[in-house]
Amino acid sequence: MNIKDFIPPIVFKIRNKILHTEAVNPMHEVVFESYQTAQTKCIVGDYQNVELCDMIAEKTIIYRDSLLKQPNTLNATNVFLLAAINTIRLNDPLKPMTILDFGGACGAHYFEIRNFLPETFQLKWIVLETPQMVLSAKAKNMETKEYGLIKISDKY
Repeated sequence: MNIKDFIPPIVFKIRNKILHTEAVNPMHEVVFESYQTAQTKCIVGDYQNVELCDMIAEKTIIYRDSLLKQPNTLNATNVFLLAAINTIRLNDPLKPMTILDFGGACGAHYFEIRNFLPETFQLKWIVLETPQMVLSAKAKNMETKEYGLIKISDKY
């Protein structure tokens, strides 16, 4: 428990008016007067940052490699994905499946889901990402015959 949990929001508003700062509620959320004001405070292009994208690619490689060394583990995300794949597959079990993964970074979900599917299952997994994320993943040779990356826009 924090002392902030017991202080009424009006106290924060008064404090912020006195200090001439933006209103901050007890949940640490910043409240702006308008969308345009909020937009001026946003950092644009985080997923265009080379160091960040390279780090995500490296961590995805570590995650991919760790998946191969341990038994498959179900979690909320992969259960829903596997259920969707299975439902679609019931209609035509031999038909190849294409999955578009919007904002899928370097394909962590692909590497996780692929381990659950039989090798005979024909899958094409396409990650649509920012140009820098695609460059970082491709520089580390992460693409496979069935997993690829496509840049969505030069402006994210």
